[in-house]
Amino acid sequence: MSRVGHGELWVVDQAGLSRITLMSGALDAIPLSFVPGHLNILPRHDRLVMDDVANDAALHFFDPAARAVTSTVMLPSASER
Repeated sequence: MSRVGHGELWVVDQAGLSRITLMSGALDAIPLSFVPGHLNILPRHDRLVMDDVANDAALHFFDPAARAVTSTVMLPSASER
């Protein structure tokens, strides 16, 4: 996911969340207390949204400026749907 106006690209893979600085190509691993499986962005709120591969009911909202999870929302699990 690209953050408009910030020159950075955010990606998830088996290692977790990483930030790539577009000008220098520097790659920064971002430590999290969970392993994200998917990544999306809320551009109007400047938040990344990630799920948790170990807990399909959790959605984590991440502030890229603070490099921290700001909130977690618990959804009904797959077995409850």
